[in-house]
Amino acid sequence: EGAFLSILSAGDLERGPLARVFIPSRVPNGFHANWMPGLSLSGKRDSPGTSSLSFPGKSKKGTNMIIAVLKEKRAGERRVGLTPDTLGRLTKAGFQVRLEAGAGTEAFFPDESYEQSGAEIVGDVVHVLKDADIVVKVNPPQEREAGHEVDLMREGAAFIGFLNPLADPLTVKRLAQRKITGFGMELIPRLARAQSMDALTSQASVAGYKAALVAACGLGKFFPMMTTAA
Repeated sequence: EGAFLSILSAGDLERGPLARVFIPSRVPNGFHANWMPGLSLSGKRDSPGTSSLSFPGKSKKGTNMIIAVLKEKRAGERRVGLTPDTLGRLTKAGFQVRLEAGAGTEAFFPDESYEQSGAEIVGDVVHVLKDADIVVKVNPPQEREAGHEVDLMREGAAFIGFLNPLADPLTVKRLAQRKITGFGMELIPRLARAQSMDALTSQASVAGYKAALVAACGLGKFFPMMTTAA
């Protein structure tokens, strides 16, 4: 059992922007998946061109893999890449998680809740991204005072978040130049088995509920009974 995950290649864009990886639903000590030939995800710090992708809790050197969670800087953005609950499951699995200070504040998750889940709170984005194996963010990488987030990541790392690759090919090219593999969350197939990873549908549902609330506030009368956001 498992699901296929569409992935944005960190190789030449001419080779095709997407790869497909099979994610088993039950695999102890992380997951392992078939990978397109010639591509690699360096979360394990493997050499380029490997034929497999895996996320054990530790790298080949025996050190814990580092996950970096960035604070969203886009105006009006209140979401965060990881909740304390999800972060706690990752630390229990053996991952080391660094969180940029204040990353969850706008989503009502104070830094203390992340610390209780095992995260290291770091105020400097450069230190957050330094030698991180996986970078988690809601929006695509962007420019910061210290430099562009892609340039602050280590070569061969992985980025997980919304990438909007068709509308923003320059960011994709920038990731490719740094040999960073991008997981475009909006490109996950809408399959029953992949529902828990279907970030696009979940966010669309939230937008639907918010739209109903906005409409209710703007309407000059009460909604009929039993009207829902759906």
